[in-house]
Amino acid sequence: AAGRIWIRDGIHLRAPWPEIRRLIIETALGEPGTVQGVESVGFQLAAVQDLLSVPALAATVIRGIKVDKSKITRAQPIAARAERGLVSLVRGPWIGDFLDEVETFPGGSHDDYVDALSGASALVAGAVSTVSVGGASPLGHRIKQW
Repeated sequence: AAGRIWIRDGIHLRAPWPEIRRLIIETALGEPGTVQGVESVGFQLAAVQDLLSVPALAATVIRGIKVDKSKITRAQPIAARAERGLVSLVRGPWIGDFLDEVETFPGGSHDDYVDALSGASALVAGAVSTVSVGGASPLGHRIKQW
């Protein structure tokens, strides 16, 4: 159906920046053509700038996602898609944790998946700032939100 978002996998990690950086670089290199989205507030703004300086990512599109609304407000567009049956999950070991988190949002103990999903939804909608490195970046292609 038009407007359907497929979620293939989820990475849930609490780690220091060097480990997260390594994972983002490995993932980006392993998924050529995937737009990489990173929230561009606080330390994450520095993360976007750091990733843009990585020579191996020269052909990767990195989009900064401006966070200027509450988490609940940012989650509303993807929640509306899900309520219309336009969000599909690809079976995997990550789904249990993902569903636990999104079903308890905003009262749960974590909201990282919700943040990532909201950011990916904003990328699909084109409601993000663009920091592009490399070639063209059509939004119809794959998206990874960090």
